[in-house]
Amino acid sequence: LTDASGAYRIAGVPAGSYFLSAEKSGFLTEVYPEIDCLEPCSPHNTGSTLIVELDRIHTGLDFTLERLGSISGTWSDAVSGDPISGGGVRVFDSIGQILGAGLVTAGEYQVPGVPAGDHFVLALPDFRSVFLRELYDDIPCFDGCGLAAGTPVTVVPGMDTPGINFVLDRGGTLTGTVTDSLTGVPLEGVTVQVLEEDGGLRADPVTNAAGIYTAEGLPPESYFALALTSFSHAGELYDDIPCFVGLLDGCALADGTPVSVAPGADVSGVDFRLDRRTAISGRVVNAATGEPIGQVEVRIHDTEDNFVGAGVTDGAGALSSVQPTSQPLSTSARSKSASAASPRVLRSARMIRARMVTRRSLPSPNALRKVPSTVSPPSWQARRSPSACTDSSR
Repeated sequence: LTDASGAYRIAGVPAGSYFLSAEKSGFLTEVYPEIDCLEPCSPHNTGSTLIVELDRIHTGLDFTLERLGSISGTWSDAVSGDPISGGGVRVFDSIGQILGAGLVTAGEYQVPGVPAGDHFVLALPDFRSVFLRELYDDIPCFDGCGLAAGTPVTVVPGMDTPGINFVLDRGGTLTGTVTDSLTGVPLEGVTVQVLEEDGGLRADPVTNAAGIYTAEGLPPESYFALALTSFSHAGELYDDIPCFVGLLDGCALADGTPVSVAPGADVSGVDFRLDRRTAISGRVVNAATGEPIGQVEVRIHDTEDNFVGAGVTDGAGALSSVQPTSQPLSTSARSKSASAASPRVLRSARMIRARMVTRRSLPSPNALRKVPSTVSPPSWQARRSPSACTDSSR
């Protein structure tokens, strides 16, 4: 470390090649000779090699450090004028390198440690915020924007640049209701994914007791809505496309109906009527004694050996529930004319077989016997094509 006069001395350095750098909080790091180094600083990629020789004192290796500045300002709601919290601010140079970042608290922020120069400032509300991104000064920046469109902010060494304020617009809203296809009863706790055209997740609201979901803060563009598979109901891609998530021959985004959201608009009526899933129940007993066996895992596979779900027997050997698997929705392109594959989704949901794996040692592989299970008919038979579930497909 330097002393009170700014002088430093490093003793006992073996002969060899080195890089020198000087750094202190509040100052821009410098690499010898007189090269500014932005964080995270990498001296060996920035500076010049210093050759250290034995029995020689190397002098004149001096540094002139520049104080860092800061940028500060406020966030407020474009409609109400109220301060906004929950998000951050990033500062970029002209080539897009991040120079600093800060958090917004009670509608105010400060980004410390910013090098002197002309920079660009970006407001980044939280992922679930109702507000949209903005590049200073008043440039919408939903999914990336060119920095050149912004207004440069000048930072002076050792000084704060105040008044870099953001008045943020609210995004659009997408809402709908999820109900049981047979009874019309609202379904609570169903996750609805709002997906971009490339499959990227924009929002994932959950339905309330009235079966209503609301996705807020949506930038103006087109989206697909997907009600995820639950334990009791099969998933569905809007509008009315069966989507049993987890099967390899599941649905694709191209099968869905896109929903356009205008700037700040509220879009309603994106509703789902979900079909009930097939129920499977049964008991597992010891083949020799007839006694029930608990903690047996019953696994369900389709005819192509894709894992669908599993359940575990209770102390009475009874299986009363099977937890479905959940895998990402396929985003491969498929035209509307390919919707003939939809019956295959339904067949796959029915073409299942169960196998049992015990979690404790048993006398022999034949020591388990499965009492015939009862399989209740799926609800979608009532309103889907009967040809989708013929005996020939079993």
